[in-house]
Amino acid sequence: MAEKRRILSDLELLEIVEKYDDADRICEVADITKSTLLRRYPGMVMLKKEYIPIKNLVESGDVVKVKATGVTVGNKVLGPLGYKSGDKFKVDVSKKGIITLKVIE
Repeated sequence: MAEKRRILSDLELLEIVEKYDDADRICEVADITKSTLLRRYPGMVMLKKEYIPIKNLVESGDVVKVKATGVTVGNKVLGPLGYKSGDKFKVDVSKKGIITLKVIE
């Protein structure tokens, strides 16, 4: 019978993320895929209450593009988080940076 993998809590995964800053190494140590790491990312951010940089989590250029006319966040980031085309957001600028909140209609 195949060995059953133990599912890590968000706190356990956050400890691994804080130890290793590269997505490939994190996934290897945690025995998860990049898409699982990306899907679990919001839970870790909620625990830490701040942005967590992870190298190589998504392909370069697919994350965030900033121009004078606006900010674009790629579908490779938003899709796994459950956002879809047509979702509306409220945007605020604070001392910490740009904060977006999904508008629930």
